[in-house]
Amino acid sequence: MIVNARRLSAVSIRCATALLAVLCLHTLAPQVDVHATAAERNASERNVSERNAKTTTRIRSEKYSRNPIDLSLEKEVDNLTPAIGETIAFTLTLSNKGSSTETATQILVSDTPAPGLTFVSVIEPAGTVFSSQTLEWSVPALASGASVALVLIFEVETSGPLKNCAEVSAANESDHDSTPGNSGQISEDDDDCVTINVPPPGALCYLVADNDGFMDSDDAITIIGDNLVESFLGMAGTKHIEAVAFDPETGVLYGSDANRLGYIDLLSGAFVEIGLFGSGDGTEGILNFSDIDGLSIDPFSGILYASVRRSGLDLLIQVDPTTGGAIVDAFGSGKTYVAVPRINNLDDIDDIAVSSINGTMYAIMNENGTASRLITIDKATGASTDITDLDVENVEGLGFHPDGRFLGVLGNGHRQLVEIDPTDGSTSILVSLGVMGFKDYEGVACLTEAQNSIIGSIFQEPRIDLQLDKSATGSINSD
Repeated sequence: MIVNARRLSAVSIRCATALLAVLCLHTLAPQVDVHATAAERNASERNVSERNAKTTTRIRSEKYSRNPIDLSLEKEVDNLTPAIGETIAFTLTLSNKGSSTETATQILVSDTPAPGLTFVSVIEPAGTVFSSQTLEWSVPALASGASVALVLIFEVETSGPLKNCAEVSAANESDHDSTPGNSGQISEDDDDCVTINVPPPGALCYLVADNDGFMDSDDAITIIGDNLVESFLGMAGTKHIEAVAFDPETGVLYGSDANRLGYIDLLSGAFVEIGLFGSGDGTEGILNFSDIDGLSIDPFSGILYASVRRSGLDLLIQVDPTTGGAIVDAFGSGKTYVAVPRINNLDDIDDIAVSSINGTMYAIMNENGTASRLITIDKATGASTDITDLDVENVEGLGFHPDGRFLGVLGNGHRQLVEIDPTDGSTSILVSLGVMGFKDYEGVACLTEAQNSIIGSIFQEPRIDLQLDKSATGSINSD
């Protein structure tokens, strides 16, 4: 498009700001030279587009120079798995990022705890004010590049997943990448949430009953308390949960329902889907992971492992707990899974469990619900090592008690939680199961963390001089 220079020369207008410049561009519509060639008109249109783009950039730059603050908020908690009655500390860190150029003023941060969290006290930084009635934190000013932290103490009063959120709800200046008070609409860097998972009072272990042929085969979640009595938590809303695993770091109870990973709501027992296990490559080609029969979290590494039931050799995979998918190349290039060799012509893995004492992965093998062969699996290669037959059949789930005892849960027709001696395969009944008539127990997961160890010199010191000398007695270089 060719602008008629003679027509424009008759108009003399100066645009003092970038905003007026845009108005001028739109108000003074250029005249088109009808005698220009197509090439000349195209060249002219490109020039106009370039000028408009530069003008838009100048306006954006001017906008950001007038809105120089960049507030962000982060929330942390000192205990993700507290018990009922315990107090926990949430730390809110408010920052005016270094990319800003001015001090942010008149900032208000609002905290929104879930029911079941009761405010106890606050540790507030100097120069700021926190209201215990409204749970609002007032920060008069925050310089560019500066941060300030607030600590809120709450008491835990109920079990289940409890979320605590906070957001910058007001500020005197405009923030170029977030809007105060809109956390319900969009997640931005000026709001943050933390979810804690509180087990029911006295809970030591969680069990899943498959209820095959009973109650429409709906899965039920039960609890074993510290009194070794089974109680009902809730119905999962599923029909195919075969295994459960508890993460001691996050307090999340995971479950596998056929081809999908989910977590169990500790308040209601409901299964909440995370995602599909998917498929992956390995020694037997690309395979679908459609029937997960075993789950276990390594308490030392935090890795979530799963065993995959197949008509051929069963598989071992690692799972991303945030997506539910198998971790690609977890065992090396082109090895998303490893196959687990047969033991005594048995190839059905009913569950896996990683020892909280030494990190060994145990597994139970059977064939159509008969036999219970205890083996170990190499977590890096999938290689299986035979141990012994158990003295009971149809062990469907494995786990470790918080005190380190090795546990197994029996499937249909037995309804028992037993303690296993891995050295000789002997078992002893720990709890008789079957609350509300539930049957066909498939999995067990306990609130178990890795065992601590102390390495060094341990001795009794009668003279309290902290010296290992002839007056001291006891073991030396113990662990």
